[in-house]
Amino acid sequence: MKTLFKWAFRAFLLLVVLLVAAVLLFDTAIRALAESRIRAETGLEVRLGRLEIGLLNPKVTIENFVLYNRAEFGGAPMVDLPELHVEYDRPALREGRLHLKLIRFNLAEVNVVRSKDGKSNFDELKAAMEPKPKREQKVAFSGIDALNLSLGKLKLTDLREPDK
Repeated sequence: MKTLFKWAFRAFLLLVVLLVAAVLLFDTAIRALAESRIRAETGLEVRLGRLEIGLLNPKVTIENFVLYNRAEFGGAPMVDLPELHVEYDRPALREGRLHLKLIRFNLAEVNVVRSKDGKSNFDELKAAMEPKPKREQKVAFSGIDALNLSLGKLKLTDLREPDK
């Protein structure tokens, strides 16, 4: 009987350790998954500094998101987003409504590049992300309480006329 109790206690201890590790590594695993999905969908290189999804509090935070251009567009960052923080209303979401309490959107830089053959990097991105067949939307948007919007700079580059 003592041996059975010892093994049950060890199994319980192992389960607790695995549960704590899963909670601590959740954001890291989600960040890696998000990076790979963005790469697969857009065909572009992406870096995500931090992705935090609140398990106990209803918030999503993305920090240091950088989406890079292809080599034909110079390879520089296309979009540099230092912070995107969203706090949402969980009870409204359960009712099928998306109610955002707070959005902090800090966009540092957007680079629009026109290649030598006249195509824009955003045109290429749009073509790469052709719309999939739409699924039925089960969530209705019901508004934003507070929006903190910080916009940085927009750079326009035409590789056909690099002097300008």
